[in-house]
Amino acid sequence: MGPLVIARPFGIFSRPNPIKRLTATLKARRAKALYQEPTSQRAAADRRFYRLVLPIVRLHCKLWFGLRVTSEVADKSLLKGCILCINHVSLLDAPMVAIALWPHQVHFLTLPENGMAPVYGPLVAHLGSVFTGETLSETRLMFRRAQEVLGAGDLLAIYPSGDLEPYHPGLLPFKTGAFRLAAMTKAPLVPVVLKQQTRLCINRLLGRPAFEVHIGEPVAVPHGRLSKEAVEVLEQQVRTAMESALSGQDAPQIGGAQAQDARKYQVDEA
Repeated sequence: MGPLVIARPFGIFSRPNPIKRLTATLKARRAKALYQEPTSQRAAADRRFYRLVLPIVRLHCKLWFGLRVTSEVADKSLLKGCILCINHVSLLDAPMVAIALWPHQVHFLTLPENGMAPVYGPLVAHLGSVFTGETLSETRLMFRRAQEVLGAGDLLAIYPSGDLEPYHPGLLPFKTGAFRLAAMTKAPLVPVVLKQQTRLCINRLLGRPAFEVHIGEPVAVPHGRLSKEAVEVLEQQVRTAMESALSGQDAPQIGGAQAQDARKYQVDEA
């Protein structure tokens, strides 16, 4: 029996689809652009855009979520070059945290898919997001971009759990990325929690909770090279602070446990 001959398509069907090739090329260029350092003109334009958009979003969050901000930090303007560790409980918790940390610009660590989405992708990119890497080279660029953000005195926001669990009253298991980055850069870690409330707002009328953003005291990172055990201690310190803040949330039924506030904090109405 002779060798098996595979018939190949002929004519135009043998050529690569030009539309698919163009789409793939544009997608690759967009993905590469996510990890490039913005030019000084682009960075200045993005910062102006951030300061233009945030007041509008602030009004929306106030009406829809009844947003309130509490802080253990007397002067938030002193929080420069810090890493924020946040519980991920809403699709819109990023703008709520950004409002709570005003006047700082908060750069959120997010998936590249969010920056390449056809509708909201450009908005995510122009608000200064830092994108996670899928390859080794992209991961290196991500760490370099994160160091640039912190070195400029801005805030880098990370969800240590990595996963969105809508209206989850507690904390999911943490991944180590935020704490390893803190060990590398020596940036203080700031516990930030979104607490569910029963305060009246539009979201509450729909059977979902209002929100309060609570800013905890920064956790200092020791100097020198940190061992794996030392990084785990940092993680536990941040987790303990976040759990302590969450224990005081007045959560509605959708969010789980209800508790009375155990401590009184300085209140900053958003």
